[in-house]
Amino acid sequence: MKPTAWYDPSNGVVSTNRDCPAFTPLGQVWPLFPKGEWVGLTDDEVNEIYTSVEIEVTELIMESYDRGVKDGLETSLQLIKILRPAINPLGGKTTHEWFDILVKNIEEKI
Repeated sequence: MKPTAWYDPSNGVVSTNRDCPAFTPLGQVWPLFPKGEWVGLTDDEVNEIYTSVEIEVTELIMESYDRGVKDGLETSLQLIKILRPAINPLGGKTTHEWFDILVKNIEEKI
């Protein structure tokens, strides 16, 4: 989209001519575009839109991370259940008792 006018913030001049002699020499001019989607919104409304999008993206990232952690715990739990019968008893408790304790702790975290 092409600008419809130019604005010189140093002296407040607006012109449709980018090379207008009223612009400050060596000043920065800003392009002005026809009414767009943000025109008419207050700064607070624009910030609210950006904030809500940021929150949604953050929530999606956290859900993805949590799902990965949960998948890892579920995989560990499955391995424990598979290996359970193959390990010898330890420390006065049977292997089944140790694995039952471990499985319970993992399941509580899922």
